[in-house]
Amino acid sequence: MIRVLDVGNYTFNLNKSLGAVLPRPFEMIRNEVCTDPDAKIVKTYAQTENGPGVSTGEPDCPVYGIMKHTNGSPMPGVELVIKDITTGEKLPPHKAGEICLRWAA
Repeated sequence: MIRVLDVGNYTFNLNKSLGAVLPRPFEMIRNEVCTDPDAKIVKTYAQTENGPGVSTGEPDCPVYGIMKHTNGSPMPGVELVIKDITTGEKLPPHKAGEICLRWAA
């Protein structure tokens, strides 16, 4: 919507937005898409090859850092771990690795 021709002729009032396809930095969403300071930004993570969403944030999360720097918690029915790319061992929080998930039975 923000890239449509003659965008200056339109008024947008967004209080909810869902971004898909590309990862978007939190500040870009806040500054370019949802300029309303009261808008709720909920980040969701998904993998095309695994179907629908894998994790999502809480729309009423009171901790700005959690909303900004995470994609929330695994959705119901999803088991999610981060593993070391070389050893395959589960990693502790805040370590980079491979995202591994499975749908719980």
